[in-house]
Amino acid sequence: IIILLDIIIYTLIIVTLYLILYFCKLMFREWIYIVSTIIIMFGFIVGIIQLLLKIKKKIVKIILISTFIMLFLISTSIIYFFGAFGYTPEHVVEKDGQKFVAYVSGFKRTYVNY
Repeated sequence: IIILLDIIIYTLIIVTLYLILYFCKLMFREWIYIVSTIIIMFGFIVGIIQLLLKIKKKIVKIILISTFIMLFLISTSIIYFFGAFGYTPEHVVEKDGQKFVAYVSGFKRTYVNY
């Protein structure tokens, strides 16, 4: 089993579904994006570690795994920073007798997209 291949297929399915919904002027709820992003990131990390552990030469394996861990630790804070400021809460509201999902975003000014 190659985890990285499964994650690439999952990513292609999610992107295809996103494009289909985009052309129909629809979109997923925010939690689907969050869960999919977590699955894809976790899968890529596990998949890369799985491939690194299959390397036969011990010294090359140790160097690559330590390099991967250092890059992972550095990128974790950057990913957390963008995730914290990129979050847009959503609310189900009724407007003109119809139900909408309102996405609230803003730093200095507040914007609401339905």
